[in-house]
Amino acid sequence: MCLALTSTCLAWDTVDPPARKKRVPLAEAIALSENESAALVVIDDRSESLDESAFYMLLSKAAKLAERKDRRPPHLDRPTAGNLLAKPKRYRGWPINMRLKVYRVEKLTSPVGLSPSVHWPAGQPAWKIDCHDSLSGKPPLGVVIVFSPVEPTMLGKPDTIGDQGEWLFDKDPTMVISGFGYKVWRSKDEGGNIRDYPAVIAWRFDPPPKPKKEASRFSMSQMVGVGLLLLMVYMFVRRYIAMRRGKETPGEVLVTYKPWRQRLAEREAAERANEDAQVDPELKAAANQHRKEKEHHDADD
Repeated sequence: MCLALTSTCLAWDTVDPPARKKRVPLAEAIALSENESAALVVIDDRSESLDESAFYMLLSKAAKLAERKDRRPPHLDRPTAGNLLAKPKRYRGWPINMRLKVYRVEKLTSPVGLSPSVHWPAGQPAWKIDCHDSLSGKPPLGVVIVFSPVEPTMLGKPDTIGDQGEWLFDKDPTMVISGFGYKVWRSKDEGGNIRDYPAVIAWRFDPPPKPKKEASRFSMSQMVGVGLLLLMVYMFVRRYIAMRRGKETPGEVLVTYKPWRQRLAEREAAERANEDAQVDPELKAAANQHRKEKEHHDADD
């Protein structure tokens, strides 16, 4: 009995732990399979049909990609609505990012809006999101129709709820989608007019990136400007003080940077020269003669 238990315990100890599921790189996960690529080849643009195998294949692929826990959104091609309309084959099945403004969200379930498919089980919902390219202006310009297996809860609470339960947004919240270009879909707008819309199948929604801190750069420029202004004021005040110190007579300003003592000595010398110039030359000569005679007499004594 002991030997049996011992051998059993040894057998348990040697069992390898379950292998950890390898994380598939995003580039590999978004790559189309042969069946997906073949299904996209037969897609007709500018038709009213969305009930195609490729549509549900991409919707199923988007649902699997939505389960990923990537922290950051992928960096993909960023076409505009005009690019998708002009070159639908170029972007069909191609992973893209788009910055879109949302104005309407509708939940689709089979049999209304969706049809059961081998690639999309009955009862599983999807969402139709009416957007417009933020670079193209208000609808009907730049309208893009996004289909997704992901409920766009990041948009927040809608402003109103429509008669069919659709979400209606008045302020057009912005989001960045990650998805696949699909086709140019022909459908009626709210006024009954036939229009062509680029259709995209998305697996991820993210808020738009925060704008760069323009205020910080503006504050830095303000600080530089204030610094230059203070420097100019300092130079002006210093020059003004120097000019004030250089005043000789009212109305006459001598711009000089000589030390004050040197200027005082020069002033005294100028005053003595001025006094000497005012004495009578004959009197000055007699005084000099008298001084010389006195010095000679003192020397004889």
